[in-house]
Amino acid sequence: MKKLMVFTAMFLGVLVAGFSQSDYAVHNTSSWIEAINGIRNGGNNQTYTITVTGNISVPASQESTFGPVTGITVTITGGGSLSTSNKGTLLVIGSEQTIIAIELTLKGQNANNAPLVIIASNGTFRMEGKSSVSGNKNSGSSGGGGVYSKGTFTMQDSASVSGNSASKGGGVYVGGGTFTLQGSASVSGNIASGGGWTNSGGGVYVEAGTFTMQGGTISGNTTVDGAGVYVGSGTFTLLDGIITNNSASNGGGGVGFEVGIFNMQGGSISDNKSESCGGGVYGASGMGGRTGNFFMTDGTISGNIAPDGAGVYNKGAFTMENGSISKNISSGKGGGVYAAGGSFTMQGGSISGNIASTYGGGVFVNEDNPYNRVRFSKTGGTFFGFDSEPNLKNTVVSRLGHAVYKAGEKNWRNVTAGPTMNNDSYGFWLNDGDDKGDTVVTFPEKFAETRQRPNFKNILTVTENTMKSNSSNTLWILQSVSGDSYTLKRSDAANTMTLVIKLGNFSGGRAFGGGSYSLVISGDSGSGENNWNGTWY
Repeated sequence: MKKLMVFTAMFLGVLVAGFSQSDYAVHNTSSWIEAINGIRNGGNNQTYTITVTGNISVPASQESTFGPVTGITVTITGGGSLSTSNKGTLLVIGSEQTIIAIELTLKGQNANNAPLVIIASNGTFRMEGKSSVSGNKNSGSSGGGGVYSKGTFTMQDSASVSGNSASKGGGVYVGGGTFTLQGSASVSGNIASGGGWTNSGGGVYVEAGTFTMQGGTISGNTTVDGAGVYVGSGTFTLLDGIITNNSASNGGGGVGFEVGIFNMQGGSISDNKSESCGGGVYGASGMGGRTGNFFMTDGTISGNIAPDGAGVYNKGAFTMENGSISKNISSGKGGGVYAAGGSFTMQGGSISGNIASTYGGGVFVNEDNPYNRVRFSKTGGTFFGFDSEPNLKNTVVSRLGHAVYKAGEKNWRNVTAGPTMNNDSYGFWLNDGDDKGDTVVTFPEKFAETRQRPNFKNILTVTENTMKSNSSNTLWILQSVSGDSYTLKRSDAANTMTLVIKLGNFSGGRAFGGGSYSLVISGDSGSGENNWNGTWY
């Protein structure tokens, strides 16, 4: 009998010694620390569940939350929230660790110095249900206000990253590995500002690795370049989902890219805004003039706004095989596309319903720069001109290139060019008529300059057939010429004015920012700076 009792005690001791807890209930700071320590000491290749209830403040750290153990999977659920009690990172996911957040709220600090979540190389973080990462302001040197990832990061269901900020990647910074956005997940209301000479990627910054958008929404993010998404040298593939209502103070309200790759295979980039160029998409140039690649095989770019290139502004290689660029509005050049450098190759798709003020309602091809002339090729697809249905035709206020305008040779096309009408075809260029059948009238070539008068602050900008002073929002369009008498019409009303304009001699005009020839204007009945009479240098 004694032997049996001794054996039983030894057996139970072995069971107790080998027992590893797999479920943890967390309701305060101490129970969170207990769970963390239990997992750290539980060995490799284990599976755990942490159930969080209530709002719990926990210590931040820069080391792996669950220590050096590998092969573990930790599911954090329960509908509660975790926030940091000090500056630092709330959740650091180490290599070969998988963390799954289900209905979990992660909250940061308004004056933090680190991302709220860090995913190391070969680490995995998946957000499910209504899990969220929010309210973290990272003023440190690393990117990523919400999440900094070099591993595998997936957002699905209704997960969200919102209200965070950092110098790059206000919401998410991808430094390597993969980031996948799918379902109804969202990256919204994040800001990239401060901490560097340039700020990029209000929503998502892809420095390296890949970002694949299979669904979801990126909206309401702000920064300098690439408010929705900015691709430094990685790859962004848009398969589905919406990038909308983002705002950039420079380029790329929706998407910006530098030397990386942007593959648009579906989804939409709509209603974004840039204060400079590329309301929808902005292809910049990197160090040494290096540029990236933009491939559009499907999807829509629509309703975006920018001074130049409201739909797309690109300095690199842009190939359009399918999809549509429509109903974008530019106050300058290129309502649909502004090809600023590199190449623009249109093999399919459509460019329709876009509006510009000065050149190229559909497309503006910049060939003025002899060091970076655009290689423009149209072998398929359709530019819609003034002869199309009202909802399809591209328009330009100046009437110079309703469909497309080519700056270097000052050639334009005003009527539709369908899939079989290529840009090297006979008669492609110089369709001078407009929707009234009139021939477009232009100023003498030496008129086109930016000029100023002594003792006046306003600048007069003269294009091939428009005049505008920065003291007013009114754009005047040349209608007819009779000797030195030029009749112009307001772009926004039926009013006309007739001016006598003569080309003056050189008189040091470059001191005022003008060219070698002055313009002597008379016949204006306005007052103050809105009266154009005088000599402009």
